[in-house]
Amino acid sequence: SDVRVAAARVLGRVFGAFGPSCAGRCVELGGVEVGDALIDAMNDRSGTVRAAAMEALGATRNERAIKALEERFTVR
Repeated sequence: SDVRVAAARVLGRVFGAFGPSCAGRCVELGGVEVGDALIDAMNDRSGTVRAAAMEALGATRNERAIKALEERFTVR
């Protein structure tokens, strides 16, 4: 779990640096796959991993990330 937490934090910082669109170079570096992996990590069995993934998704400010976070916290 420590490795997954560290990975999520690093990904949030690296891809967060590209700004809200996460376009161009971010996509070349695997931004779409990274977003998908972080979205999947929101369902990890470890609460610490889930929190790190959500923080990283927020840092990326990517449209898909925002949608995933909104869905997570929307009461139905």
